Order: sequence, then structure tokens, then C-alpha cells
Amino acid sequence: MKLLKILFFIGLTTALKAQVVSSELPFGASLLFKNSANQSLEFLSDQGHFQFVYKTGLFRKLPSKGLETICSNPLSNTTYFYVNTFNKTYFLLNGGGELYSLSKDQFLREDQSFAHKNQFGGHFFSDFDKLYYYGGYGLFRSKDFFIYYNWPTSDWQIVLNDSKEIPKGRMNALYEARDSKIYIAGGIHASGTDQVTYLKDVFAFDLKEKRYLNMGVLNSALQSVDFNWFTPSLLDFGFLLIKIVS
Repeated sequence: MKLLKILFFIGLTTALKAQVVSSELPFGASLLFKNSANQSLEFLSDQGHFQFVYKTGLFRKLPSKGLETICSNPLSNTTYFYVNTFNKTYFLLNGGGELYSLSKDQFLREDQSFAHKNQFGGHFFSDFDKLYYYGGYGLFRSKDFFIYYNWPTSDWQIVLNDSKEIPKGRMNALYEARDSKIYIAGGIHASGTDQVTYLKDVFAFDLKEKRYLNMGVLNSALQSVDFNWFTPSLLDFGFLLIKIVS
């Protein structure tokens, strides 16, 4: 019995060592994301699925099924956008269309559509049980509409709205979704004539009432931000806004 315990300990130690990898893994060709179900920082690469272990500062390789499905496109944070909802992580191909999910250790292709290549640099978010994608650039113009993922048909459809005035289409804006509203600040408006405008307006879209709300303009401290690279979530809109005075 004692010998069996020793052999079990040696086997377990060897297995754990095999799963822990150096913290110097290459990030150049990898997709870094937060997995809310695991409460951990993780990434995907052609070497597999890895989880950051805070106590050791190293990455641990996780079991994964169907990883080759999402690997059909290059793995990077410019290729895929992601959101966490209902204990799943969803990955949307930049440009719209192809949608993948991660639940526990299983990767799946969710949609039955195609790579739209029509909304590059858009804004992917969730509200309760729905997934949305706003804006982006494609076919020589910036898009000014929302699309949502339709679960019964496994494809994307346009969100209709009841507003007379619609904010300019944009890509790479600051944004945050909360309380059934999506808040959009700034961003880049581009047209097929090579004209690029850095926008300063801030607005919200009410996902329940399907209408736009004008909230003011960006704080002057942020008007010179290069939105091409600065796209955080969880924003403090008290700091971002110069509110409209009526």
C-alpha cells in the first residue's frame, strides 16, 4: 500500500509538471481572453489552450475539444472579439459572421452563416441572452447599425430602431454595455474617399426601446486619444462625458 501511494504521488507530480508551461510562451500568435466561468486569464495558440495560474505566475495547459474549429482563422485579438455570458465565452470573427463558443473544455462553431467581412473594428457585446455587434467598417463605408445573433436560425439579423436621427457609423470606439443599454464614445468614421474623422460624440442605444440617446461629447482630455488601439470596456462615463446642458 505504501508503495502504491508513492507511485501515485510520483505519477501525479509528473502529470502536473507536464501541464505547467513557462510564462515566456509566445503571445504574438495567440488569442488572450478572460474566462468568467473559470475566473481566469486564458489564451489560445497553435500549441493549445492555456490558463494563467496566479500563484505560480505560469501557464497551465488545459484539456480542449474542438480547438481546431476556431483555429480555422489566425488566433489573435485582432482576428476575434469575445464576450462572456451564461458561463460561456463567445468568439466573433472580426468583420462579423462566424461565431464560436467555449464551454468547459469544448469549442463549438455556433452559427450557420459565413464570414461577413463587412464590419471590421466593430463592437461585440452581450445583453442577457442576446449577442450584439455594432458598427465597424466594410464595403467602403462605416456602418451605423446593430446586428444581433438569432439563436433559432443560427445567423445574424439587423436591429430595427425607432429613432429619426442616427449617429454616424464608426469603428474602434470606446464602449460599454449595462442595464440594457450600450454606450458608445468617439471612434473613427471612414468613407470610401479616404476621409477619416475622429468622432467626439457620445451616445447610448436603448436595447429595449430600440432608440438612440444623445449623451453629449467626449471629455476634452480624451479627444486626442488614438482610438485605433485604445478600446477598453468597463468605462467611467462620468469622466468620459461633457454632459449636455438643456
